[in-house]
Amino acid sequence: MIHVREASPRANFVIPPTVLPRLLGVVSALLLMVSVGQAQCTGSETSSDALAKGTAQAPGPNRLSEAGLLLLRAGSFKAAQISLTSLCRTGMQGAEILENIGLAYLRISPKDAPAGGTTGAEIAQRVGHAACLAAQKRFEEARKEYYALEEQYPRYPYIHYAVGRFWADMDDVSAAVAEFQEELKNQPKDINSRLEIAAGEYKLDSAAGLPYAEEAVKLNPLVPSAHYLLGLLYLDTDNYKKAIPELEIAQKVLPKNAKIYFALGSAYARAGRKEDAARARAAFAKLNRQLQSSSEAMQ
Repeated sequence: MIHVREASPRANFVIPPTVLPRLLGVVSALLLMVSVGQAQCTGSETSSDALAKGTAQAPGPNRLSEAGLLLLRAGSFKAAQISLTSLCRTGMQGAEILENIGLAYLRISPKDAPAGGTTGAEIAQRVGHAACLAAQKRFEEARKEYYALEEQYPRYPYIHYAVGRFWADMDDVSAAVAEFQEELKNQPKDINSRLEIAAGEYKLDSAAGLPYAEEAVKLNPLVPSAHYLLGLLYLDTDNYKKAIPELEIAQKVLPKNAKIYFALGSAYARAGRKEDAARARAAFAKLNRQLQSSSEAMQ
């Protein structure tokens, strides 16, 4: 059996070996979609533009639905969001799909899903509907639905987080950060909202994002993406000495993540560690080629 561990200590989902080959094929495309949709987009390309391009390279609807559900069960909520909302652009938006999308944005595992007919089930459906509208570029309708949900259920866990993700996908960093801060009022120890704020501020003001990333790492030092983001923020604020150990922690846990090697190469170069910088850049180039080959194979 293959165990998939989440960024959250709650997750411990087991993927059966018979399912694994199907999932790996889909995840290779999802990884491309996620990578091009991150805050590290180059040039003038926005995350929304990049996500649209990644979606065009994704597998068909049935495989996306299957992958989305598996990712949701594994607790890989953001990857599940990408996979499941892609279905909305194909016209697939039945009640079960909307519920799963809502669960992904509310960061709820299917095993913990609210019972049918409850307020929680209604909220999940409506969040899924709003996310689906956004995926279909019906942004004003999505915004109204999200705001109606916030008005009715301002204390529901991750409701502000879900709205923040909407604004983040719209590249409205200020609006997104405001929503994630609202979520922290409901859940003061939530690291996910902290990481979202830090990632948003990385686009505008890395110094402003540093405290949130530092707090996230203190709250849960076992999340590699938190160390990676903290390393990026240190690097962007010219503190390469602090950036290197954070990036190295992330690299040890995620040895196949090309972006970490890219950041390490830059940090090592600034520290005058030329050989380490060269090795990191070579690893980045190799992994990047592998990712490109996987993407081409999926087309």
